[in-house]
Amino acid sequence: MLFGAYHGWIYQTAGAFEARYAPVLAALLPFSVGAVIYFSRPLVDRLSSASTSILLVAGLLSWLVNLLAAGAAGGMASGRIDVHFYTNLGALAVVVMALSHRRYRRRASGWQKRCGDLSYPVFLVHWQSGYVVSHLLLIGQGRGWQVLAWAAPLILLLVWLADALATRSLEPLRDRVAPTRSARSARDDSSRVSGRR
Repeated sequence: MLFGAYHGWIYQTAGAFEARYAPVLAALLPFSVGAVIYFSRPLVDRLSSASTSILLVAGLLSWLVNLLAAGAAGGMASGRIDVHFYTNLGALAVVVMALSHRRYRRRASGWQKRCGDLSYPVFLVHWQSGYVVSHLLLIGQGRGWQVLAWAAPLILLLVWLADALATRSLEPLRDRVAPTRSARSARDDSSRVSGRR
């Protein structure tokens, strides 16, 4: 709520879109929306499968219409890119909320968990990778498909390295300090079995 209020205030008071998009506090809005989605899962689980499907389709259609409207209006050069930015955030929040329904969680497979595990490292390195590629390889070109094409392999490499570091070094250390619930359950099960002998 606090970061939603911040964005409402800054929307009314700041003139340029960059004043709402570039500051560190601006990054807190998507995190806040994610927290709302996470804590609203019990409410979403009360919805019927049909209602969840309607939410999912409505969110996807809203996102697509907004994407096309932003492109037709001139993208970043348009005077109203902020409206498209916030509409995009809202539409994708509806999509993610619909996908958090128990019906979809039951279907989740290993690759979806893997994508989820890698999403935060992608968030952490995407901007820096684009910046490095833009300034070292593309002589300051700030946006475009070329930046994406050159930055994507760098992003994937950095994400793979971060994941390998976390999986091989940090997670075993964390489990030694504070065992995870599954590790405690396995340990409790083995002690029960050995106690029966």
